[in-house]
Amino acid sequence: VIAESWHRRGKLTAGGVVATVMSNLGLERYLKEIGLSMVRDLRRDAYGSLLNQSTRFYSQTSTGDLISRMLSDVELIQTAFGNRLTDLVQGALTIVMVVFLVFSLNARLALFVFVLAPVVLLPIIEVTRRLRRTTFSSRERIGEMGTLLAETLRGHRVIKTYAMEAFEADRFARANERYFRANR
Repeated sequence: VIAESWHRRGKLTAGGVVATVMSNLGLERYLKEIGLSMVRDLRRDAYGSLLNQSTRFYSQTSTGDLISRMLSDVELIQTAFGNRLTDLVQGALTIVMVVFLVFSLNARLALFVFVLAPVVLLPIIEVTRRLRRTTFSSRERIGEMGTLLAETLRGHRVIKTYAMEAFEADRFARANERYFRANR
């Protein structure tokens, strides 16, 4: 009787794994296609919006920040929708399978683990929140460095004419240091 029960559990587990893998492959491809389409449309719309902005907008907004938002931020949306959503669905299916398997093997041990899990997960959630704040600050600093770089490339003749290389190098070094501090 025990051997038959283990044999049945093994078949159920193997069938669940095969079903999960097959559904994940199709889901990943579908969500990636949707993510790429969203990014294409977002970039098109954002670029159109940039073209229609006033001169005042351009004087108040840094070039590096605009470039960073057009390229990096939109790419993050694709990553979030394409990859992260796929990971979320795959993770959910995997958790359901594991919970079923664990409870079928030893319900008391499974209950103990599920009671202990929140204690382990709380520090992980806090670290994730800190990383999110650091990532936002990091993107802001990258935008700042992009602005300085664009100004330097556009105004290189003025910088050379007035011998401002050391001043510009110092400005960039300070921005680079702010980026470094934002990522620690």
